Amino acid sequence: MEKEIASQLLEQVRSDYNTISQHFARTRMNQWYEVDYLVQQYIQPGQLILDAGCGNGRVADLVTQIKGRYLGIDISPDLITIAKRLRPQFDFRVGSILDTGFADDTFEHSLLIASFHHVPGQVYRVRALQEMSRVTKSTGYIIMTNWNLHQWRRTWVRWKFNIEKILGHHQMDWNDTLIPWYNEDKDLQAERYYHGFTPREIRRLAKQAGLEVVDQYYEKNGLHVPMRKGYNLVSVLKSK
Repeated sequence: MEKEIASQLLEQVRSDYNTISQHFARTRMNQWYEVDYLVQQYIQPGQLILDAGCGNGRVADLVTQIKGRYLGIDISPDLITIAKRLRPQFDFRVGSILDTGFADDTFEHSLLIASFHHVPGQVYRVRALQEMSRVTKSTGYIIMTNWNLHQWRRTWVRWKFNIEKILGHHQMDWNDTLIPWYNEDKDLQAERYYHGFTPREIRRLAKQAGLEVVDQYYEKNGLHVPMRKGYNLVSVLKSK
C-alpha cells in the first residue's frame, strides 16, 4: 500500500471514531470474556499496563480488578473525552500507537485490544509494533486481539473487497475492508477500516519488529475455537 493511501486511512479511522464515539461507547459496556481471560493470565498486581486504542476505557475495569495500574490512549479525542467522563479515576490521553511519546520501558505489558486491525499498510504496522516494543519492558508481553475476518460470517466482506481490488476499484491491500457503522435509526455513520490478519501474517510482522509470537489462537467468548468459528485472533508477542 502506498504511504499516502495508508495515511489517508489512518485519518479516516480517527475521524470515523470521533463521528460514532457516543453510539460506539454505548455499545461497549458488556462483559469482555476474552480480554478478562488475558488480563487474568498475564497481568500481576501492581504492574503498569498500556491500553493502546482504549476506546471508552472499559479494559481499565478489568485491569484494576486484579490490582494492576492502567493508562489508556486513543487516536480519537472524542472517545478519550467519554472515557474520562465514564472513568474519571483513570489516566486517559489522546495518543497514537505509532508514536506514544512515552519513555522506553515504561510499561510492564501493552494491550492492543481490537485496535491493531485499524492500522493500514506494512510500514505502519511494523512501526506500531516497534513502538509497543520500545515502551514495553523486555520481560513483558504485547497482547492483542484482532477481528477474525476469516470466520464464516465475515468472510463475504473480505472477499467483496478482494474482488473489488482485482477490478481496480480501490487501492487498499488484500484482506482490507471497510465495515459500515449504523446508528440506532439505521443511518450509515461511518465505514471503518479493518485488516483481516492471518496467524502467519502476525508472525511475519512480529519478526520484522524484533518480536516473537509466544501464543496465538482463535477465540469465541474466551474459548479456543477453530479459525472459521473464532470471533478474534489472539496474539501474544514478546521481545526476542
